[in-house]
Amino acid sequence: MRLRNPLRPWVFLARRPGRALPTAFVIASVTLLLVVVITPGNTFRSTLDANLAALDVFTVVSPARRAGFEPALRDLLDRNRFAERWVPVKALWVRYPAIIGEGSCPLLLARPEEARAVLDRLGMKLVAGRHASGPEPVLVLHEDVARARGIGIGSRVGTLVDPDDIIPGSFEVVGLVRGPARVAVGIVGAGVLASMLHGRLPTYALIYPRPGLKEKSDAYLHAARDGTAPAFQIIDAAYARTRAERALKNLPLLVRFLSIATACIVSLVVMLLTLLSFQSRLPQFAILLAIGQRRGRLLRSVTLELSMLAVGSWLLGASVALAGLAVYDVVALQPRGILIHVWDPGAIAASATIPVFVILAGLAVLWRGMAHVDPVSIIQQRLP
Repeated sequence: MRLRNPLRPWVFLARRPGRALPTAFVIASVTLLLVVVITPGNTFRSTLDANLAALDVFTVVSPARRAGFEPALRDLLDRNRFAERWVPVKALWVRYPAIIGEGSCPLLLARPEEARAVLDRLGMKLVAGRHASGPEPVLVLHEDVARARGIGIGSRVGTLVDPDDIIPGSFEVVGLVRGPARVAVGIVGAGVLASMLHGRLPTYALIYPRPGLKEKSDAYLHAARDGTAPAFQIIDAAYARTRAERALKNLPLLVRFLSIATACIVSLVVMLLTLLSFQSRLPQFAILLAIGQRRGRLLRSVTLELSMLAVGSWLLGASVALAGLAVYDVVALQPRGILIHVWDPGAIAASATIPVFVILAGLAVLWRGMAHVDPVSIIQQRLP
């Protein structure tokens, strides 16, 4: 009969699973909790990325010092050899409920052919309804934003429908699109009321860069001068993301606090469980020391045992958390148009501090306990 080496770490775990289960349950449960709590925080960044994705394709500018695009400014735009063309648009925002507070996606008002050209340039696909056209004010909306607002084809938005809205007048939703950028496009229409309401909105220029030349086009616009002052106020991807990063700069502080605080609490619990387990195994350690086993080898074996338990429990907790978040995303978040990245490296990295702290805390307890083990006295106490 082949004898098992009692110092192999999996021997004790296989023979005494009941003693390891409390520690495994604590580590797995808290890992699950930490991943589930931290991961929804990426909805803010995911939503911002979707709202700003259009600026990776085109750039929006407005006059910096003048009331409108006078001939001098138009000439500067025409001389941008890195751009294919530019078109005048009106720009507004469409608000929608987010996981906390509200999000906003851009609404671009232009001629019907230009409204459709924006969607084509962004790679958006019409999934319901039709494109914006006709004499009435209408818009085409991203399907996620429509779901978040609880509206669909035929619904109306604007201050004449909801006084709390920020879109002046009343627009009918005639189409829904799907794609990487959360954006809405529409037309003002030919009505007198619509012309009065939207005539006072500032005009922007939408700059379409040539393929692969967006950075150079943006650099040209930044360098353009009206006399000695900048000619344009520029909303490009770099500007928008800088503002977004500024808005989210304190979010990592919360993540770090949650991960460190949780890991410390779990470490204290595991230190207690490790101490209790060590006390229950003192006779085993005493016999092994009495027959000539070195303390260092015993310590390495028990540390490896704890490491296997901690890492395995962490993997189990993280896997269950990811599966639960995936289900929650499909059942609750997607129907509300809320974006989330279920696989969040930041949340996984934060939860990884738990097994690290657990192993270090357990090692400290084991090292101190092993240093004070007296095999002779323990064996004498067990003799009749």
